[in-house]
Amino acid sequence: MPPAESDAYLGLSGIRKEFPGVVANDDVDLTVRRGEIHALLGENGAGKSTLMKVLYGLYEPDAGTITLDGEPVVLDSPQDAIAHGIGMVHQHFMLVDRLTVAENVVLGDRSEGSPEPESGPLASLATVPGLGGLVDALTLDLTYPRDRIRAVAEEYGIDVDPDAPVRELDVGGRQRVEILKTLYRDVDLLVLDEPTAVLAPAQAERLFETLRDLAEAGITVIFITHKLEEVTAVADRVTVLRDGKRVDTVPAPEVTENDLARMMVGRDVLFDVDRPAANVGDPVLSATELETTDHRGVEVLSGVDLTVRAGEVVGVAGVSGNGQTDLAESLVGVADPDAGQVSVDGRDLTGTDPRAFAEAGVSYVPEDRLADATAPDLSVLHNLMLKDYRADCRRGRLDYDGAAERARQLVEEFDVRGGRDVRETPAGDLSGGNLQKLVLARELGRDPEVLVAHQPTRGVDVGAVEFLRSAVLDRRSDGTGVVLISEDIDEVFALSDRILVLSDGAFVAETTPGEADPETVGLWMGGEATPEDAPAETAAGATARPDGGEE
Repeated sequence: MPPAESDAYLGLSGIRKEFPGVVANDDVDLTVRRGEIHALLGENGAGKSTLMKVLYGLYEPDAGTITLDGEPVVLDSPQDAIAHGIGMVHQHFMLVDRLTVAENVVLGDRSEGSPEPESGPLASLATVPGLGGLVDALTLDLTYPRDRIRAVAEEYGIDVDPDAPVRELDVGGRQRVEILKTLYRDVDLLVLDEPTAVLAPAQAERLFETLRDLAEAGITVIFITHKLEEVTAVADRVTVLRDGKRVDTVPAPEVTENDLARMMVGRDVLFDVDRPAANVGDPVLSATELETTDHRGVEVLSGVDLTVRAGEVVGVAGVSGNGQTDLAESLVGVADPDAGQVSVDGRDLTGTDPRAFAEAGVSYVPEDRLADATAPDLSVLHNLMLKDYRADCRRGRLDYDGAAERARQLVEEFDVRGGRDVRETPAGDLSGGNLQKLVLARELGRDPEVLVAHQPTRGVDVGAVEFLRSAVLDRRSDGTGVVLISEDIDEVFALSDRILVLSDGAFVAETTPGEADPETVGLWMGGEATPEDAPAETAAGATARPDGGEE
């Protein structure tokens, strides 16, 4: 049991939540003090998000109690949670794509000072049960929300246009909208589930400053993250869950990252994977003069050139929203560039469909595993068959037994927890990190010639990160050419043979892990410096060959 504390604000006692065949939370106790930043750690599937969804009223606990300031509360819905001053930023976004940023932020808000519907025939429909929220979003006078959103965004350094349709935002933009949704309301308790997954280091530090300011103002923060360095950087205390149970709660300044990793996974974890020298071959993927524009005709990619050789990892580092999605989709045939050429093994595939790229040996890990990488309502088996279902055909019919056996082997190899019943378990029932492992299992299991991986370990726990990074490097050793697109500088440095920095749709620098440091690359990513700003002996801006020399 957690110690009794007179300054405890939130208390969770004996929380139990079961799903068919899975105990997600096994009598969990958690005490959080008012005004503290409390980190919640655990492997994928350890029960962290489930516990917070119980707190937010999305799940009804099978047993246990919740108290705020010592008083029991019943939270049957997110509306109940919001009414009690609890806000949550989810790992998988809760946004309405066809609405604007401002409309998403105010949707469902009934706080004092919120805008009223405009007059007119549609406004009267806002009183009809079941239609109010939708009609309000369509008929509100958004002048006040826009102004307030801009003020909040400026105060916390969040770059978002209130009038932008959410469907046109990349993952980083959607994450910022989720944070704005919560900060827009007056909250006493803020829960953030993997909020820095799509942020560059400078942006993450800005967020940490915001969280410290909120805590100093008396707001309680629960911070779910897989990045152990963030716990020691920002948290006051940390609670670790493993297999649905609470392992311990400890002061964050008194533990090391190794201590935390051991508590999470029950063993020592290697933070630096072994990356032997690259043994590169001929080019397997090349892109020349790629240009793309968005729906407004605004240029996104501007004359991008990229060459990847067999047996090397080319890391593309950049702050979210600088053209990464357009680059990834152009390289795998998901989207056609407006100009330029993409070749695989010397064959021009520009303008062909994704199947042609897949048949040429290209595997793709999109940044949004839920929307673009999986079919959540289909089984684990069907999701693993999506790319190579023809290989499971026998005399014109699908061999489901053979496919299921192969699926079980991949689930076992990649430790996809919760996915053992490959025929019956919907992929959407997996935790975020295990869904990511499912995607990596499918794409790496194809033995690809080329792997384009966009945020491949986003939201994955430290133990799984170690495994997945090793798996990518194993493919590299087998001759796969890898394009690693990531906002995680540590990941880029850990895996890459060459690093290209993408800013405003163009490569502004090329370097290697041995020539540059993460801080400098982070400045280039954020546009706060260029290679020309650094002294000649440390600029690391020379074009690097894979063998470590310079051209």
